Amino acid sequence: MCLWAGAGYGQTAIEVRQFSSPQQQALYEGLLTELRCLVCQNENLADSNAELAGDLRNEVYAMVTQQGLDEQAVKTFLVQRYGNFVLYRPPVQASTWLLWGGLS
Repeated sequence: MCLWAGAGYGQTAIEVRQFSSPQQQALYEGLLTELRCLVCQNENLADSNAELAGDLRNEVYAMVTQQGLDEQAVKTFLVQRYGNFVLYRPPVQASTWLLWGGLS
């Protein structure tokens, strides 16, 4: 079992997650570090206390535990829905060069 705790706006939220295997838990936790919070742009889903990040954690949890999706399938779904910006390290291509720092 994995516990995620976060505080936001004076409230404390505790997310309790149950997994059928250590591999499933590792997949979930790995995805949370590789996916960007769409509100707190410099934080991944694991570190963000934003409400939207909590919603995305719930969505990723359901995709991993209920739908049995693998890492690539989860990322593909989220990229189709939110664009490459949802990836903490998006692929380097013409449409993502600003995410990688522009022309600096």
